[in-house]
Parts: sequence; structure tokens; C-alpha cells
Amino acid sequence: MNRLWLTGVLVVLFVVQEAASNNNRCAGVPDGVFINDFTACDAFFTCFRGEAFPGTCPINFVFNEEAQLCDHPWNVKCLICPQDEELVPTFVPIEGECTFYTLCIQGIGTLRECANGLLFDSEQGFCDLPENVECEQGICPSNVNPSVPTSVPHPTDCSKYYICLNGVEDERQCAPTLLFNPDTRFCDFEENVECVSTFK
Repeated sequence: MNRLWLTGVLVVLFVVQEAASNNNRCAGVPDGVFINDFTACDAFFTCFRGEAFPGTCPINFVFNEEAQLCDHPWNVKCLICPQDEELVPTFVPIEGECTFYTLCIQGIGTLRECANGLLFDSEQGFCDLPENVECEQGICPSNVNPSVPTSVPHPTDCSKYYICLNGVEDERQCAPTLLFNPDTRFCDFEENVECVSTFK
């Protein structure tokens, strides 16, 4: 009986120790490597001798773990997770995104994308058909420099397009007989454009 009880205690201690070591994300990571904090977009940790030291990016910059630097917000999908020690996964929306979301386990996030044709439902916490999801995603993409003019297609009319600049969407019309080509981002001859929108 004592041997069985001791075995049970050892198993519990092993599981607790394993969970704790999983939370120490700098264990075994080379010195000088930066990792996400997951509590704020501009926060990160520097790994040194297996320990994590907190840091913060300058104002108007966010941390980019893949590039290992503080970067412009339009280059980064910010992953935020609730600080939770449970092994139960949670699914968290990403601001400005409708198809990407964060899979969080024990406060650590991983970028995930919905299957083609589905959108992430932030209220339900799963991917669903677009008609069942309310997602606020503007015309202007979130992954471009807002201070550089960018042409994007109109969602319902191939003869129109938008110029995005500093977060403002300016609707434009192609010349007669021309359609907006999303590949070249210019108005083009109809035979060069695959229009999937509904004309009015």
C-alpha cells in the first residue's frame, strides 16, 4: 500500500515538474535569443543562461519573434494569451484579422489559420462559415505600411478599387472598359483580369 502511494506521489510530482519546465521557455534556448511575452504586443523576454529577462519595445513598435527584433505593427500578427496554468487550449482572436487566431496553452500562443473559406468567430472561439461570423476587417489590409499608398480591389465591383493611406480608404474608378487587376494593382484590360466580384 505504501509502495503504491509512493508511486502515485512520484507520478504527480513528475507531471507537475514537467508542466513547470514547459513554462520555462528559455530552458535550453541559446543566450541572447528573444521570445514572445504573450501578455502585450510590445513585450518580450531575452533568454540568458536558461532564465527569461523581460523587455519592452520602443513606442509604436511591436515585438517580432520570427525576425528577432522590434518591428512595425503591420509586419507582425500579435499573439496575446490569458495567463492560465491549465492545459486546456483556448482560442483567442487577433486584432484586425478574420482568418487567423491564437491557440493558447498555459499562456503560450501559437499562430493558427482557419481552413480556406472560413472565418474565425471570436465569440464562439472556432472557425465557421462567413455568413455565421461577424468580423470587423476593413478594406485596407493590416499587413502593409499605412504611410505608403496601397491599391486594393473593391469587394463587389471589379471596375473599382481603393487606395489605402494612413488608415483611410479612398474609392477610385478605373477608366471605361478597364478592370482593376489585383495581381499588378493597376487598372488593366478585361482579358487580363479574372473578376470574381458581382458587377452592378
